[in-house]
Amino acid sequence: MTEGNKYMNISEELDRAASSMASADILIHSGYYNDAVSRLYYAIFHTMKALLLSEGSEPKTQEGALTLFAKHFVKTGVFAPQDSHTFSRLMKYREEAD
Repeated sequence: MTEGNKYMNISEELDRAASSMASADILIHSGYYNDAVSRLYYAIFHTMKALLLSEGSEPKTQEGALTLFAKHFVKTGVFAPQDSHTFSRLMKYREEAD
């Protein structure tokens, strides 16, 4: 990944995150809670991918993203361990909602 591609990919992930968050908000206000959980999960997932890309990491799977997030951001103290656990629970809830 070149430096230019890196910033373009980060921007695309953040755009996806914003779109997913906006969709989650609409779904919550419309009473579609299961669908909102899925959109919220993806908002966080795309934000996490953008963070990982900023560190030069490109996760291949959603589980890989969580592992790399823990390595680069939780173990270094940037995020609390609870943040990683919250994402894991949200992943489980998304799977149940689907």
